[in-house]
Amino acid sequence: MFKALRQPSARLLFMAASKSIELEITDLAYGGDGVGRTEGRACFVPFTLPGERVRAHLVQENKRYARAEVAELLTSSPERIKPPCPHFRACGGCRYQHLDYAAQIRWKQKQVTEILARIGGFRAPPLKTMIPSPHSYGYRNKITLHGPGQPAFLALNDRRLIAIAHCPLATGSINALLREHLQRTLAEGEDLVIRSNQAGEARWFTECAGRHTASDGQPGTPAENILGQSYDYPVSSFFQVNPEILNQILTIAGRRFEASGCSTLLDAYCGVGVFVLALTRPEQRGIGIEVDPAAVAAARNNAARQGARQVTFLAGRAEARLEKALRNCPAPQTCLLLDPPRAGCSTPVMRAIAGHRPRHILYLSCVPPILARDLKQLALAGYRLIRVQPFDMFPQTAHIECLAELALP
Repeated sequence: MFKALRQPSARLLFMAASKSIELEITDLAYGGDGVGRTEGRACFVPFTLPGERVRAHLVQENKRYARAEVAELLTSSPERIKPPCPHFRACGGCRYQHLDYAAQIRWKQKQVTEILARIGGFRAPPLKTMIPSPHSYGYRNKITLHGPGQPAFLALNDRRLIAIAHCPLATGSINALLREHLQRTLAEGEDLVIRSNQAGEARWFTECAGRHTASDGQPGTPAENILGQSYDYPVSSFFQVNPEILNQILTIAGRRFEASGCSTLLDAYCGVGVFVLALTRPEQRGIGIEVDPAAVAAARNNAARQGARQVTFLAGRAEARLEKALRNCPAPQTCLLLDPPRAGCSTPVMRAIAGHRPRHILYLSCVPPILARDLKQLALAGYRLIRVQPFDMFPQTAHIECLAELALP
């Protein structure tokens, strides 16, 4: 077990029976591991920081790289801080609570630059300065806890369960509701989901294999205020977890759509319609595609409440709907918005884009390696990468949100 680290000079101890090495940590890899070198190979060491010297135990070796676990922190980084959560290092959610927030932003920016170059092939990517979250804790509007037994988070690197009474990333209203559920017993495969909005309203439900097993029974649909508009979202449907950063993404995406000169916005993964409704004006045309029927119904209600007659929504998978939708849009006047699941755009989606060639693309992703992969494919299809704007949607974690803009020459 790691012992608590007293700042700044105390040593961090770990017991292990394996080969011991000393390392100078010189980099911070995407995912959160510190990086040193041993015998000419990169060596990844979790929970270490650049500028630190450590004694570590090797736990994995191959020809290209090695992995190790800290045995002793010999020299501490001045950017190391005391993590506020007692479950940090055990819980699988956070990777950077031991790193000053300004340094998190700086290192995440570097990680995106390197990923775009290494995976995307963009040697000098047009990367803008990362926009930090207004709040580095208490920002998250959804948590999911797992069974069996007491509701718990998953441990780092395995499927063990870590029971918690408070998550510092979650909003105050989520933590208040979590305390009420600490004695709940979940079945095998059952999850407890707690969501909140900026008004401080919180709801919960349990589900197993995608089927609701219990809920708080509150009537109606929860709503969130985004850029002055209220958006209904079904409690089990997707909604961005950091509303303050969502507002900033929408503001920048709106500017880029306006600057594109396009009159049609086609959102291939539209959720409850936030982007297509927020970005289009009455004289423009908006089309949203969404696989979740409940989200489509909410999107249509949101559009009706806002009087957005210029926007229509199509139920179905992007793979099934996008090609026909693009065919019915004038390519020189169309901006395609992509916000796919973490796996990125599928082959049918990329094939539809290459075949119909909408003039402008805005691509939002929380997985930089997948984004870089897809940007490379779009570049091969003739698109030019104009800019990439990173956002710290998920402080303290390894995730990074990026909005990329592409256009045909």
